[in-house]
Amino acid sequence: LIDSSRKKLAAAEQKFEAQKKLNAVRKLDKHSAVTTILSGVSLDSADDRLRHELVQPWVTFLRDNFRACLDLLRNLNQLQVQYHQIAASAFEFCVQYPHPKEFRILCDSIRRHYTQIQELNAKPESALLMWEKKHKENGVVMDQNFIERQLVTRFTQMEYAAKMNQWAEVWHTIKGVHDIIATAPREQRPSIRAEFYLKVSRVFQQAGNPLFRAYALARYYSLSKSYNETLSQSQLVEISSTVLLSTISITTAPKNVVYGVEKLHDKNQAIAVQLDFDPEPSRDALLADILQMGVLEDVAPPVRELYLCLEEEFTPLQLIDRFVAALDAIKSARKGRLANAIMLK
Repeated sequence: LIDSSRKKLAAAEQKFEAQKKLNAVRKLDKHSAVTTILSGVSLDSADDRLRHELVQPWVTFLRDNFRACLDLLRNLNQLQVQYHQIAASAFEFCVQYPHPKEFRILCDSIRRHYTQIQELNAKPESALLMWEKKHKENGVVMDQNFIERQLVTRFTQMEYAAKMNQWAEVWHTIKGVHDIIATAPREQRPSIRAEFYLKVSRVFQQAGNPLFRAYALARYYSLSKSYNETLSQSQLVEISSTVLLSTISITTAPKNVVYGVEKLHDKNQAIAVQLDFDPEPSRDALLADILQMGVLEDVAPPVRELYLCLEEEFTPLQLIDRFVAALDAIKSARKGRLANAIMLK
C-alpha cells in the first residue's frame, strides 16, 4: 500500500515538473485571465497552486496510509520489524514534505502505541476483558528485542525532530527514551546506549549546546572504550580527541540567558537527570571526569599539546606559537574531521 502510494506521489511530482516547464515555455502566467484573477486574491504563485492541485492530494494519501499501517501493525508480534521500518519511512516523509503538526501527531501515535502495549502486558489475566485476552495472546511480547526496536525508533525520531527544529519534540523523545530504559526488565546493551549518546551529541550540536554535546560524547567514549571489542586504535584516537576538543572548547559563560540564570540552571539539571549526566553539569566537572577515564593517553598528539598549553602549562610567551601550531595540525588531521569537534558558534 505504501509502495503504491509512493509511486503515485512520484508520478504526480513528475507531472507537476512537466507542467511547470510547459507553463514557463508558454508564459501562461502572463496571458492567462484565470491566473491574473487568482493573483489578485491569493498570495500563492501559479506553481504553488499547481503543486496543490497535482501533488498535495497524493501527499495527504501517503500520510494517511502511514497512519493506517502503523495502527494496523502496532500489536502484531510477527510484523514488528515492518512497523519500525514504516515508522522510520514516515519520519523521512515528514522531513521531505515539511509538516510539523503531522510530525508531532506521528510521534504521539508511536508513544501511544507503546503505552497501550505496556498497559496490556502489565494487566493480570483476571482483569483482562475478552478482546484484551485475544490481543495479549496474539500481540506483542515486551521482550528485549521489542525494547531495542522501540529505542532505535526513538533515536531516529529524535534525529528527525532536530532536523525539523522541533525541540519540544526532541525533549519529549529524550524523556520517552529515559522512561523506556528505566522500566525495561533488563539493562540495555552497551552498543544501544552508545548509539543513543552518539545521536544525542549530534542533536545537541545542532541545537548549539556545547556543554551537553560534550557530556554525550564523553558517555559515548566511555562505553565504546569499555565494551566495544572491535574498536580500532585509530577510531579510539578520533573519539577521544573529539571528546577532549569538545570539552576544552566549552565557554564558561551561558549564551542563552533569556529566561534568567536560575531557570537555565533548572533546565540544565532536568536534562542532566534524563540523560544520566552529572546532577550539576559543568565544564570543570566534565574535564575532571574524562581525565580520570584516561583520555590524555588516547588522544592524538596535537590535541594533547593543545590541551597542555591551554589548561596545564602557563607559558604566555610561547602560547600563541604553540596554540597555532597545534590547531594547524588538528585542522590538517583526517581532512579536518577533528577540527569539527570545536564548536565556535
